[in-house]
Amino acid sequence: MNYNVTKEETKKRGKHFSMRNIRLKKTNKKGEKQMLTLAEIQEYYEELKKEGLDGYKVQIIAKTATKAFKTIKVSGVLDITYGNQYSETGDWDNTNFNTALRTFSFCDFLVYSDIKKKKDEL
Repeated sequence: MNYNVTKEETKKRGKHFSMRNIRLKKTNKKGEKQMLTLAEIQEYYEELKKEGLDGYKVQIIAKTATKAFKTIKVSGVLDITYGNQYSETGDWDNTNFNTALRTFSFCDFLVYSDIKKKKDEL
């Protein structure tokens, strides 16, 4: 399943938004792909906010180990909410403790900004 992030999100948002995509991947020293954890995504998101990124205008989508796309955080909300049902800590007996749903091959940070009309165009 191919998911063209820019195309799909532009369809949802319409012409009123401009979007910038920041892709996060993890590799080792040999250049081999490694899985990202939810904690690493949270840490990267916090660093982006410290650098001045408006957390309310960011949506985070990631591809899980099972090759499903999951929304980690929706725009309009400041905090990441995805991890609540897939806790980083917990019992292995717990049905919600599924490592395949808590590791990601890559993560996209979609940054939306309103397109402002120039005074001449009004």
